[in-house]
Amino acid sequence: MQFIHFSLQNITQYLTEMRAVDLVLFYAVIEWISEQKSAIKTLADIINPGGAFSIMFYNANGLVMRNAVLDNFHLATPNIQRRRKGSLTPLNPLLPETVYQ
Repeated sequence: MQFIHFSLQNITQYLTEMRAVDLVLFYAVIEWISEQKSAIKTLADIINPGGAFSIMFYNANGLVMRNAVLDNFHLATPNIQRRRKGSLTPLNPLLPETVYQ
């Protein structure tokens, strides 16, 4: 096994050393970048046939559920703006159907 940790911007540097990978883990990144579709396509293109692409993202539905469970019904909507701008919570929670598309 070989594990490589790199930034998406430097992916071409690693592609010259290896042509394809069996697994891509893309966790807590997509909601922070502007070119989301391009990033997913770039990573999907380097996966071997039969390989896997695991993506984790800040789910807008999870935010709605969290607020509903905490009895914050006025905040239980996917369109709610973040209130604490200084936190490390991503600015753009994503809907799963958008990411899957």
